[in-house]
Amino acid sequence: DLRFNTFLKRRFLPNTLDLRLQGFTHSGDLPPQRFGGFDGRMARLSAFGGFRTLLNRMMEGEQGAAVFWEHNFRTIPLELIGLRRLAKSGIGVLVHGASGRTWLSEQGRESLSAGNAEGPFRAFAPITNEAWRHELGLSVNGIFSLIRFDATWRVDQPGFYAGFSAARLF
Repeated sequence: DLRFNTFLKRRFLPNTLDLRLQGFTHSGDLPPQRFGGFDGRMARLSAFGGFRTLLNRMMEGEQGAAVFWEHNFRTIPLELIGLRRLAKSGIGVLVHGASGRTWLSEQGRESLSAGNAEGPFRAFAPITNEAWRHELGLSVNGIFSLIRFDATWRVDQPGFYAGFSAARLF
């Protein structure tokens, strides 16, 4: 996790860019529970570091890489368009996005299709994503001081999410 102050650094709460980089891989022989994954959202709730357009599941694989980012512009956009009353009440605007992918080796794919897993893992079918997943969104932060409304679109194919998350205060 990384955080950078971007614009208007002298303000009490400057604009910030948050980045989260995640990745996983393996080596050697793997047990049946060999997959790592990236989170999605639960119902209408989402969190930073997960794919907001991925409902009630996760992207799984033997290897994976993802980047999650959000730029908190605080109240600046509202101040610029003359909505000072909203800005004074603490409402802010964020732009966010995510990109990620998981990989499954040919051997892993064959193992799953042949049903070579043992015990309760025999019927397990991971949710893999053999292509990059990209999302871009806009959020309104500071609703009732603790809630944030998110709208997120898939960039790589059709998809949309609207929901809520907890406001990140600092």
